[in-house]
Amino acid sequence: MSEKVRILLFGAGVFLLDRALKTAAVFGLVESRKPNLISVQLIPGFAQFVQVRDSNFAFGLGDNLPAATHTLLFGALPFLIVAAFVVVYLRRPEALRTGQGWLSALLISGVLSNSFDRLIYQGQVINYLDLRFLALFGYDRWVATNLADIAVAVGAIGIVLTLVLDVIPRRERNH
Repeated sequence: MSEKVRILLFGAGVFLLDRALKTAAVFGLVESRKPNLISVQLIPGFAQFVQVRDSNFAFGLGDNLPAATHTLLFGALPFLIVAAFVVVYLRRPEALRTGQGWLSALLISGVLSNSFDRLIYQGQVINYLDLRFLALFGYDRWVATNLADIAVAVGAIGIVLTLVLDVIPRRERNH
Protein backbone atom coordinates (compact mmCIF):
# COMPACT_ATOMS: atom_id res chain seq x y z
CA MET A 1 0.00 0.00 0.00
CA SER A 2 1.46 3.36 -1.00
CA GLU A 3 2.04 6.13 1.50
CA LYS A 4 -0.57 8.31 -0.23
CA VAL A 5 -3.19 5.60 0.30
CA ARG A 6 -2.19 5.18 3.98
CA ILE A 7 -2.42 8.95 4.47
CA LEU A 8 -5.86 9.08 2.83
CA LEU A 9 -7.07 6.16 4.96
CA PHE A 10 -5.73 7.86 8.09
CA GLY A 11 -7.60 11.06 7.24
CA ALA A 12 -10.76 9.08 6.51
CA GLY A 13 -10.38 7.31 9.87
CA VAL A 14 -10.08 10.60 11.78
CA PHE A 15 -13.12 11.96 9.93
CA LEU A 16 -15.21 8.82 10.62
CA LEU A 17 -14.20 8.64 14.30
CA ASP A 18 -15.17 12.29 14.80
CA ARG A 19 -18.49 11.69 13.00
CA ALA A 20 -19.19 8.64 15.21
CA LEU A 21 -18.45 10.58 18.41
CA LYS A 22 -20.62 13.49 17.26
CA THR A 23 -23.45 11.07 16.46
CA ALA A 24 -23.11 9.52 19.92
CA ALA A 25 -23.27 13.00 21.48
CA VAL A 26 -26.31 14.07 19.43
CA PHE A 27 -28.33 10.91 20.00
CA GLY A 28 -27.03 10.03 23.46
CA LEU A 29 -27.06 13.33 25.32
CA VAL A 30 -29.31 16.36 25.50
CA GLU A 31 -27.70 19.68 24.58
CA SER A 32 -25.49 20.84 27.43
CA ARG A 33 -25.70 24.64 27.33
CA LYS A 34 -27.47 24.79 30.69
CA PRO A 35 -25.69 25.10 34.06
CA ASN A 36 -26.91 21.61 35.01
CA LEU A 37 -24.60 20.04 32.45
CA ILE A 38 -25.68 16.54 31.43
CA SER A 39 -22.53 14.60 30.75
CA VAL A 40 -20.60 11.38 31.04
CA GLN A 41 -17.40 11.63 33.08
CA LEU A 42 -14.40 10.38 31.10
CA ILE A 43 -11.68 11.46 33.53
CA PRO A 44 -13.17 12.94 36.74
CA GLY A 45 -12.22 16.56 37.17
CA PHE A 46 -10.56 16.70 33.75
CA ALA A 47 -12.70 15.59 30.81
CA GLN A 48 -16.32 14.72 30.20
CA PHE A 49 -18.41 13.69 27.19
CA VAL A 50 -21.10 16.31 26.48
CA GLN A 51 -23.14 17.78 23.65
CA VAL A 52 -22.60 21.49 23.05
CA ARG A 53 -23.64 23.11 19.78
CA ASP A 54 -21.49 26.03 18.71
CA SER A 55 -22.47 28.39 15.90
CA ASN A 56 -19.38 30.57 16.13
CA PHE A 57 -16.06 30.18 14.45
CA ALA A 58 -12.82 30.24 16.42
CA PHE A 59 -12.83 32.88 19.18
CA GLY A 60 -16.46 33.83 18.51
CA LEU A 61 -15.86 35.13 14.98
CA GLY A 62 -18.91 35.22 12.73
CA ASP A 63 -21.41 35.70 15.53
CA ASN A 64 -23.22 38.62 13.85
CA LEU A 65 -23.36 37.26 10.29
CA PRO A 66 -26.74 36.48 8.68
CA ALA A 67 -27.54 32.74 8.84
CA ALA A 68 -27.18 32.14 5.08
CA THR A 69 -23.81 33.92 4.93
CA HIS A 70 -22.64 32.10 8.06
CA THR A 71 -23.55 28.71 6.57
CA LEU A 72 -21.93 29.53 3.23
CA LEU A 73 -18.68 30.84 4.73
CA PHE A 74 -18.27 28.22 7.42
CA GLY A 75 -19.97 25.31 5.66
CA ALA A 76 -19.55 25.32 1.89
CA LEU A 77 -16.40 27.40 1.42
CA PRO A 78 -14.14 25.08 3.45
CA PHE A 79 -15.19 22.15 1.22
CA LEU A 80 -14.04 24.08 -1.84
CA ILE A 81 -10.77 25.12 -0.23
CA VAL A 82 -10.05 21.57 0.92
CA ALA A 83 -10.84 20.17 -2.53
CA ALA A 84 -8.40 22.60 -4.12
CA PHE A 85 -5.78 21.81 -1.45
CA VAL A 86 -6.10 18.05 -2.05
CA VAL A 87 -5.79 18.40 -5.82
CA VAL A 88 -2.69 20.58 -5.55
CA TYR A 89 -1.16 18.54 -2.72
CA LEU A 90 -1.57 15.13 -4.33
CA ARG A 91 0.38 16.44 -7.31
CA ARG A 92 3.38 17.23 -5.08
CA PRO A 93 4.58 13.85 -3.78
CA GLU A 94 7.88 15.36 -2.56
CA ALA A 95 5.98 17.08 0.28
CA LEU A 96 5.02 13.69 1.70
CA ARG A 97 8.63 13.11 2.72
CA THR A 98 8.50 15.82 5.39
CA GLY A 99 5.43 14.44 7.16
CA GLN A 100 3.19 17.14 5.79
CA GLY A 101 0.97 14.52 4.16
CA TRP A 102 -0.02 13.12 7.56
CA LEU A 103 -0.49 16.60 8.99
CA SER A 104 -2.55 17.60 5.96
CA ALA A 105 -4.75 14.55 6.48
CA LEU A 106 -5.44 15.74 10.04
CA LEU A 107 -6.19 19.28 8.90
CA ILE A 108 -8.44 18.23 6.02
CA SER A 109 -10.37 15.60 7.99
CA GLY A 110 -11.08 18.11 10.77
CA VAL A 111 -12.16 20.86 8.40
CA LEU A 112 -14.43 18.48 6.50
CA SER A 113 -16.07 17.08 9.64
CA ASN A 114 -16.81 20.50 11.15
CA SER A 115 -18.00 21.81 7.76
CA PHE A 116 -20.29 18.80 7.46
CA ASP A 117 -21.74 19.71 10.87
CA ARG A 118 -22.38 23.28 9.78
CA LEU A 119 -24.26 22.06 6.73
CA ILE A 120 -26.52 19.57 8.56
CA TYR A 121 -26.98 21.38 11.90
CA GLN A 122 -27.97 24.84 10.60
CA GLY A 123 -24.51 26.38 10.90
CA GLN A 124 -23.57 24.75 14.19
CA VAL A 125 -20.73 22.40 15.12
CA ILE A 126 -21.21 19.59 17.64
CA ASN A 127 -18.62 19.67 20.43
CA TYR A 128 -18.50 16.67 22.73
CA LEU A 129 -15.34 16.88 24.79
CA ASP A 130 -15.50 19.26 27.76
CA LEU A 131 -12.02 19.87 29.13
CA ARG A 132 -11.60 21.23 32.64
CA PHE A 133 -7.86 21.02 33.19
CA LEU A 134 -7.47 24.79 33.55
CA ALA A 135 -9.24 24.48 36.91
CA LEU A 136 -5.70 24.42 38.24
CA PHE A 137 -5.53 28.10 37.28
CA GLY A 138 -8.91 29.07 38.74
CA TYR A 139 -11.07 28.59 35.64
CA ASP A 140 -14.23 26.47 35.87
CA ARG A 141 -13.74 25.01 32.42
CA TRP A 142 -11.59 25.61 29.41
CA VAL A 143 -13.41 24.60 26.28
CA ALA A 144 -15.87 22.22 24.73
CA THR A 145 -14.18 20.81 21.67
CA ASN A 146 -14.10 17.77 19.39
CA LEU A 147 -11.62 15.56 17.55
CA ALA A 148 -12.02 17.66 14.39
CA ASP A 149 -10.93 20.82 16.24
CA ILE A 150 -7.92 19.01 17.68
CA ALA A 151 -7.03 17.59 14.25
CA VAL A 152 -7.24 21.04 12.63
CA ALA A 153 -5.05 22.60 15.34
CA VAL A 154 -2.41 19.83 15.30
CA GLY A 155 -2.40 19.67 11.49
CA ALA A 156 -2.11 23.44 11.00
CA ILE A 157 0.57 23.94 13.66
CA GLY A 158 2.47 20.91 12.40
CA ILE A 159 2.41 22.10 8.79
CA VAL A 160 3.67 25.54 9.79
CA LEU A 161 6.45 23.99 11.90
CA THR A 162 7.55 21.65 9.11
CA LEU A 163 7.60 24.56 6.64
CA VAL A 164 9.67 26.69 9.03
CA LEU A 165 12.05 23.84 9.83
CA ASP A 166 12.41 23.12 6.10
CA VAL A 167 13.21 26.76 5.28
CA ILE A 168 15.92 27.16 7.95
CA PRO A 169 18.30 24.51 6.48
CA ARG A 170 17.77 25.92 2.96
CA ARG A 171 18.77 29.40 4.15
CA GLU A 172 21.90 28.01 5.77
CA ARG A 173 22.83 26.13 2.55
CA ASN A 174 22.37 29.28 0.46
CA HIS A 175 24.58 31.50 2.64
